[in-house]
Amino acid sequence: MNRPKHQQQYDPKIAGLYDLGDTLGRGHFAVVKLARHVFTGEQVAVKVIDKTKLDDVSRAHLFQEVRCMKLVQHPNVVRLYEVIDTQTKLYLVLEYGDGGDMYDYIMKHDRGVSEQAARKYFRQIVHAIWYCHKLHVVHRDLKPENVVFFEKLEMVKLTDFGFSNKFCPGQKLETSCGSLAYSAPEILLGDSYDAPKVDVWSLGVILYMLVCGHAPFQEANDSETLTMIMDCKYTIPPHVSDDCKRQGLFLYMFTTNMHKCVLHLSHTLETLFTCEIDYQYCTPSCKEVQASHSLAFNFL
Repeated sequence: MNRPKHQQQYDPKIAGLYDLGDTLGRGHFAVVKLARHVFTGEQVAVKVIDKTKLDDVSRAHLFQEVRCMKLVQHPNVVRLYEVIDTQTKLYLVLEYGDGGDMYDYIMKHDRGVSEQAARKYFRQIVHAIWYCHKLHVVHRDLKPENVVFFEKLEMVKLTDFGFSNKFCPGQKLETSCGSLAYSAPEILLGDSYDAPKVDVWSLGVILYMLVCGHAPFQEANDSETLTMIMDCKYTIPPHVSDDCKRQGLFLYMFTTNMHKCVLHLSHTLETLFTCEIDYQYCTPSCKEVQASHSLAFNFL
């Protein structure tokens, strides 16, 4: 019997090292499979790319994804363990997050998660992006679907660097990429843009969703959503605390002023380690950064 077109036959064992299992997700040229290491029993996520379907642009994105993930070694970034190259397929063996993604987590909370939980998880995402930018890596596809939970570690980690790239400070990028509801205006307009700025805008969308329970710029159709983004029109629900509103966090993150934007990311990071928070949720590297920073900036 012929297999349906959307199904493909994958080698049940990769290089004799990993047994492939259930499908976790699908993309245009790739499928993500749950796998287990033959000798250690460790569960991993394997991104299987069909090289025969890649065009030049897709190959370039794939090269950048591997390059950037190898470069960014951080506790809050999903680790790329190894790359296995065969004649027709490329296998990216990744750290597996067993707790699902942040989008599903948010959708379970109609009025947003508690501000304590939002602070806990957003702090970790900001720290990961700050580290990426320090290495001159821009993600360009930040959204809750690309943040995964590691329940045993009580952590979240950033994943999917498919649109990531290296950038030179002061030089603008031009590639339009990402997802509409999370993208900065300059990307949607097709303008050249400062790399860190577009990530900070997307961080603002993630934070808004955490505390409000829905996206700030989301209408019935793409045209209306685009208009909202261009006009930066959003409202903060009444259930959000006055303390959170007073910080003006969204005002700084949803800005086209690059200087304010980068300053805000730096200040946000610093405040995450100087305000009164529960440090049991900090990763070891977070605590090291906390020890070296003294400038406080209000957060949530």
